[in-house]
Amino acid sequence: MKNSEHLFFLIKSLSKAEKRSFKLFVRSNSTEKKNNYVILFDVLEKMDQYDHDLLIRLMSSKISIASLSPLKVQLNTLILKSLRCNSPSRAIDDEIQLNLDYLKILFDKGLFSQCKKRLVKISILARNNENFLALDRLSILEYHIALKEGNLEELDRYMKNTYPEVKEARRMNDFLAEFDALRIRMRLLLLEGANISDRNVQDQLKEIIEHPYMSVQIEDYPLQCQVDYHIIWGHYTYIVRDGNRMYFHRKLVLNLFDQMLISDRRWLTNARFLLIGLSSCKMFKEFDFERDRIMKIIQSIPDVHINRAYQSELDSTIYNIRFARDLKMGNFTEILSYID
Repeated sequence: MKNSEHLFFLIKSLSKAEKRSFKLFVRSNSTEKKNNYVILFDVLEKMDQYDHDLLIRLMSSKISIASLSPLKVQLNTLILKSLRCNSPSRAIDDEIQLNLDYLKILFDKGLFSQCKKRLVKISILARNNENFLALDRLSILEYHIALKEGNLEELDRYMKNTYPEVKEARRMNDFLAEFDALRIRMRLLLLEGANISDRNVQDQLKEIIEHPYMSVQIEDYPLQCQVDYHIIWGHYTYIVRDGNRMYFHRKLVLNLFDQMLISDRRWLTNARFLLIGLSSCKMFKEFDFERDRIMKIIQSIPDVHINRAYQSELDSTIYNIRFARDLKMGNFTEILSYID
């Protein structure tokens, strides 16, 4: 796929709100009423499918064609910057990362007083949002500031207060990484159509479920660890067809998401897991209850915030869930209507 096509599909993936935000973003950084970025954006946005020759014809009367290639690269970067600036699920992480960059600049300039003031503020934000990687980096910076200033009192405070916290943060990072690996291994088994009667599958499932981290008091750990823990158990109980336990774990994942900033598509994926599990285990009463609840949440999302990728996954999710349910129930008349 050529770069021009990448740009075309990026533009087509945008929701109405994202398109509007992009144009506001560009205009806020330009003195011209309509610049070349917006012109190229509008031309590509109006195409139903990418046509390079048509693009050249349409743009040749507006700009020098020699400048089209770098313009496409710059437009791609601007769109990504706009999306980054307007992503609510990334807002806190972006603020932390931005301040880490500011702290490094201040530190390199020897402005330690300003550095320490900002460091305290951003450490609270990282701590409250369980960003353990940021806490690790901030602690290193705190140590180096105290070292540069030769401040024995602050070095002592670092060893007594900050170091124990960062030691725990590093331990939590290890937990997060290990849970991530266990979740991926379980998902692979699910995607490969794990057959519980297969001895190799049994061995792999046992190795995952009997991992030491799967027996901890998970409520004492970060929310992301809790999510991964329940996703793993949800997949496992789905494979062994333990419907009640599968229902408990997969529903708990959605409940935990209510306490986190996550993308709509990640929520939708796990909502689909829940409904498919209930359908497969023939828990139709629970299926109808959860489907109605999930559809209310979906319908509450403003159309302007739904981009093409989310809509595509949403359509596929609803279709497949209904199909699976009717197949399990033997509603063949309904299934024929889907085929039509």
